[in-house]
Amino acid sequence: MYVKLKKQESTTIIQHMLLEAILQIIIQEKQSKTLHEAGKIVGQIITSCGLTSYGHDMVHELRLQIITGSPTSSNKLGIKCDKAVGRVSFVFLVMLEQVIREQQSISYAEVMADYISESVLYESYSRSLKASSTSTLGHAARLRAFLLRHKRQSQIERMEEQSFEIFIKKWSLHAPTRIQKVFYVSLLEQIGEEVREIDVGDVTCRSSVAKASALLKHDRAQDAYEVTNCAFQFIKEQRSYHKSDNVHYGFKLSGLMVLLGLDKPIKANIDTKLHQNMRQLSQDIIREVLKCCKESKLDFVRLPLSDLNGLIALLGKQQNYADLEWILELLWKCREVQKNWKPDTIIEIGRRFVQARYLNASKERRSEAIRLCEDICYNLRRVWGSLDPKTLEMSDLLSQLYTNMGHTREAQGVHENILRLVTEGDDGDDRTLDTMDPRTARLQVELLKQAYLRLRGWDKSPEIYTDLIRDLKAMPEYKSHPEWANVKPAHEWNPKETCFGDTG
Repeated sequence: MYVKLKKQESTTIIQHMLLEAILQIIIQEKQSKTLHEAGKIVGQIITSCGLTSYGHDMVHELRLQIITGSPTSSNKLGIKCDKAVGRVSFVFLVMLEQVIREQQSISYAEVMADYISESVLYESYSRSLKASSTSTLGHAARLRAFLLRHKRQSQIERMEEQSFEIFIKKWSLHAPTRIQKVFYVSLLEQIGEEVREIDVGDVTCRSSVAKASALLKHDRAQDAYEVTNCAFQFIKEQRSYHKSDNVHYGFKLSGLMVLLGLDKPIKANIDTKLHQNMRQLSQDIIREVLKCCKESKLDFVRLPLSDLNGLIALLGKQQNYADLEWILELLWKCREVQKNWKPDTIIEIGRRFVQARYLNASKERRSEAIRLCEDICYNLRRVWGSLDPKTLEMSDLLSQLYTNMGHTREAQGVHENILRLVTEGDDGDDRTLDTMDPRTARLQVELLKQAYLRLRGWDKSPEIYTDLIRDLKAMPEYKSHPEWANVKPAHEWNPKETCFGDTG
């Protein structure tokens, strides 16, 4: 009769009648079979009256009140459920929801499992809140993960506020409240993805990297810096970098502050002050990580090569050559016992070790770096030959070091000896290369010329170099190659020509 009237007043009366009936059912009825049948009948009435939307809102509010024990902040329907209503009422509500939603893909058992899971999670969370327990973080994270899967945003926000208050009372964070909240939510996000028992410091190591990456990905560099700083102070208090499993997270976090390890470059321009702050924080983080490693006697050799590569790149970008040399020296000294390291890996460690030692300031250290590079070049020539690409790369580095130290004659000799081996065609070992491709040979000629320009002449008789360049140009591999088309004879080189790297 009320439905046929089709008036707002009659619709309101129907809603009150249904709500009163539902409340009586879930309060008084305790038999599951009866509740199941009642849910089906009431659901059919609601749909036949065209009140599906009202039914959705009502089921949502009742479910939350039964689980949480109190009305929601968005309780527009004015529903107030008796606190004595227990989980048995879920039988009615689940059936009612199934009928209203006309769900076919999700079974009754699946919906019931969700109701019970949420109820259990909320009970555990509530108990930890009342006790101000240290386990609140874990319970809050698991409840939040459940709510997130079911898109319950308003519940998530309420739960985050409640648990955040407990968290900041236990742990003092030196950051603005907004940043503290972002940091805290990042912990909840990380814990919600894990099934193992949590250590809040370990979680922070992981979550800080994930959150900083996400913020930088969205060009929020200022927030990334502040959240990282907040997380770093927390990690220090927890002494979390003393654990070997957390060390590589420290490397990554430090790298992110100098924009290393990003999937793509950040688009937003970072102002000078923020850039300086991020760089300083990056240095502070890596300094703390290395300090913890030394105190814990961490064996760097056991770290994965990918982590070591990231650390070496990071220290290089920070120009922290002292720590870089220290780590590379550790790796270099144990190269012979590393059966899994490939020769290329060992050579690359040696090359970087030479560079780090040279850049580590003092003249004495630079001389040591040159002697180390000479030794490596000698061994490479003996094992792989002088014209092997890796040997050439190390020889070029030696030439650069000679040049930077003002030993121009020695630099000139490096390239002369390489080119002479090419013209002679045999270094005495059938296992090694006797020649090089036209482009590489052309580069060696150019490097020889640069040494000539810096010295303003030749170290030996000019005829020696004139003959060398003439013989190279006459070789079948080079004489018709485009790379060699503009190579002038050595006697035509102008010693007053400006060389690369000079201003005049």
